[in-house]
Amino acid sequence: MPASSNNTSLTEISAPDRRRFVIHAALLRLIEPVRGDPTRTPLDDDPKGDLLGGQQLKQKFLDSFALICSTSGSGAETASAVCLEQHEPAARAILRVARNHGLTREVLSGLEGVLRILQIVAKKEKSSMQAEPEILRLVVELDRDRIKSMAEKVWKGEFRDILREAHSKLLSGQARPEIWTKSEFRPWLEKCPFMGPSPRTWSPATMVVLVNWASQARWDYSEQFRGLLGLSRTQQPPWLNSLYKIARYHAAIKSMVKLAVKQADVFEGIQIREVKPTKPYKFHLPPEGAPLQTAVKNLVREDWAVTMEQLERRLKTHDAEAELRKACKRELTLHAEMQLVVFYEGNPSLTPRLPFIGTSKKACFLCNEYLLRHPLKLKVSACHQKIYQSWMPPPYYPAPGQFKSKPFIKLSKGIESLTKNELKTALNAPPRTKNQDSTAGPSLTITATVSIGLRS
Repeated sequence: MPASSNNTSLTEISAPDRRRFVIHAALLRLIEPVRGDPTRTPLDDDPKGDLLGGQQLKQKFLDSFALICSTSGSGAETASAVCLEQHEPAARAILRVARNHGLTREVLSGLEGVLRILQIVAKKEKSSMQAEPEILRLVVELDRDRIKSMAEKVWKGEFRDILREAHSKLLSGQARPEIWTKSEFRPWLEKCPFMGPSPRTWSPATMVVLVNWASQARWDYSEQFRGLLGLSRTQQPPWLNSLYKIARYHAAIKSMVKLAVKQADVFEGIQIREVKPTKPYKFHLPPEGAPLQTAVKNLVREDWAVTMEQLERRLKTHDAEAELRKACKRELTLHAEMQLVVFYEGNPSLTPRLPFIGTSKKACFLCNEYLLRHPLKLKVSACHQKIYQSWMPPPYYPAPGQFKSKPFIKLSKGIESLTKNELKTALNAPPRTKNQDSTAGPSLTITATVSIGLRS
């Protein structure tokens, strides 16, 4: 973390508090890893239908910029979060960027290249139609590993077989009449990049085609595409989920260019500043003792023995203690959203006037719940509601006379209460259906002002 303007020093959560929290979070994940219905990212909305106000345009820009910051094949490794700092009318805007494992010089250079084009658009020296393909070419180079990783999931799935069969029906005239409502649908379908070799071999030019093709599958030809493949509006197989995530790059680029056109002042002298990541913390439970039994006893008291039996049935194991130990043997990572929170705690004068964090992927359950309890009141647009036992409790700057982090204590008590309730009520309930993130639910920035998962 950079030097703080705060007079107090950065303080870690105490070992006992961290241990108790990780055990409860891991136990909660073992019982049910998904804590609710996911909310929808604005990047899943058709960019042609955007009628957003000034603040919403900035929020969508931040989600878009965060998306292109995440470059690795593993989304978790370079998961990114971005805030926009604008403090004085004449001051240059700052994009404060955090990634789970930090920015490389190559990535920073690529991001600055995108900003340079947006600055030219803001000066009206380049049109949107000129800028968008230029930025797309930069983005597919910058995010090639991430995009190829998602493309591989489509290519390896059943999609190609389904598409071949559907294309044969189209050629033989067996397709349903509604498929023909757009005459350009068939030529578009025949340009599908997935009918060729593995995405690992694709050139940047092919990846440009991919992003455009995915966006058209998502928005322009959605009805015809689903109809041809025999998918209802509610069906979303994993390969389609990945395809829709690729389409987000199209929406992101349009969103960034739109802000440059409509709010040019944001881009005058805009700069990127990185928040240096906190080192991961290797956490494990000591080999002695029975931490699960101890936790269950503390949570449910006299019913602990019956609860342990129910828990083992739920986990389909005869050794729930071993399952907990395995779940807790983790490298704890301070998520990018939490890095920004800690940075602004230490540098309160830099806290953005727009209380929003753009994210490259939907926020996890614990990040979202922590943000809701934090006095900075920073928000995210979407949450996938999954709980990760590798989540690192954020360090903090203690206020005078306080020896613990209030937001963390509130979160910890909420997690403890939720775990207690789950042990009493959820062990015999059927598991929640796995989330399909891409198109689920409304945006958090529209609907969520209070916690949707915890009581405290």
